[in-house]
Amino acid sequence: MEIDLPLPPPPPARTKRKRAPVAPMAPESQHEGDEMPEHLVAALQAMVKNADPEGFLAKQVDITALVLRLKHLQDHQPPKVSFTPVIAASRRTRLEAALEVVKADFCAIPPLSWATYRKKLLRFSETESVSNMSFAERLYKVTEIVYMPEELDALPKEDFKRLEAVVRICATAAQALTVDGEDSADELGERWVRAKMKDLEFFKKMFASIRGTFRASIGVGVVVEMPWEKKSEHDGSGQ
Repeated sequence: MEIDLPLPPPPPARTKRKRAPVAPMAPESQHEGDEMPEHLVAALQAMVKNADPEGFLAKQVDITALVLRLKHLQDHQPPKVSFTPVIAASRRTRLEAALEVVKADFCAIPPLSWATYRKKLLRFSETESVSNMSFAERLYKVTEIVYMPEELDALPKEDFKRLEAVVRICATAAQALTVDGEDSADELGERWVRAKMKDLEFFKKMFASIRGTFRASIGVGVVVEMPWEKKSEHDGSGQ
């Protein structure tokens, strides 16, 4: 008599870990034009932040894809042009040539003052920082060197012809320092010149209005000397 032995129980079914659905990768060509390395780094940091081992495993494909895209972008970035004495000399030469074009304008500035400004401009043109500046930043630096001290000296004297000349000098110098490969800054320079000329026209009218009001208060026929003109004479710096 045969006895049927009970069959061993089947092994427990192995449960597979569910992986999070992986978003389909966009073609590489769609990312090249609008992705920046810093954006990919930020996305990578957000992806791995606070991730547990299971979550990290689930995102492994996406993480690898991000790393590969980041490497691709870094490999295809244009090499940075190193700053050399040749570049500095070339920029200085361009500036010197541009300043010769506005020679009639810098003749309106006191010679000693212009000698100081010119020296500072040439020194600035030879610095590496110029290569990393936009046109607006270079223009601000040039106005800091030339226009601001001139405004402090010429405006109280109402020497607007001198200030108009200084405006043209600043725009010309900033345009001469254009970095290789940069779009032309002529239009930006011209817009800035027009804006500054409007400012000076406003100052002309303001000073005329103040002078007229002052004259009316002391009577007709009296030579009007404004308070800032008296101060200039006492300081020995009057016209």
